[in-house]
Amino acid sequence: MDLHRIRNAGILFVFALCAQTPLAGCADDADNTPHDSSESGGDGDGDGDGDGDGDGDGDGETGPCGEDPGWPETDTAIGAPMKHMEGIDGEGNPFKLVDYCGTPIALDVATLWCGPCKRISEYIARGEIADVFVGRGPKIREMIEDETIFWTTVIAEGLDQGTPSTAEDAATWDAEFHHPKVPVFGAGDTADIQTGLSMLLFPSIFVIDENMVLQSVENGEGWGMIQLIIDNWG
Repeated sequence: MDLHRIRNAGILFVFALCAQTPLAGCADDADNTPHDSSESGGDGDGDGDGDGDGDGDGDGETGPCGEDPGWPETDTAIGAPMKHMEGIDGEGNPFKLVDYCGTPIALDVATLWCGPCKRISEYIARGEIADVFVGRGPKIREMIEDETIFWTTVIAEGLDQGTPSTAEDAATWDAEFHHPKVPVFGAGDTADIQTGLSMLLFPSIFVIDENMVLQSVENGEGWGMIQLIIDNWG
């Protein structure tokens, strides 16, 4: 596989195992501090959705995936909660990563100008080219198909390097590499993904556990984490 660089680096793949670790900082607010509903939109937590849980989704739940931690000040380290990214999918609909909380997530970060990124999506979509995962591909495709793991492709840049992606870019990618169980999204939070995840290279794949926590790192040479994902979930 040839290498594409974002700035001055080679290729990186980041993967994570699907652990059971609860997400820190997502417990219910226990300080019993009274809230002024006139200042918080009447919902008691200030986010204006009326549910009182502070996550803005209106469901009233503050479970391990309830609150969006946002992008960290430095980077999203292993074991840290993952931002609840949002964007527009390939069909023009709003996309929310947290909607898939409860299932391990593979966040495949690509760009329109990246050849290796395209080969990953082509293999995932059709399985007709050489296995990019060196013998592990058929099992990964099976796990996507039976929803053992949720795979999604996020378009970080358009055709021009350094240009943030648009909803149209997501639609273009989805049309070329469509898989009914692999949504593609762009725009929205994708403009900040490189900084938020301290990315250096494309493609990068971040696998997040059921509680929206990033768990481990894969350098893309031995596919060790891919094998561990198969061993633990396949």
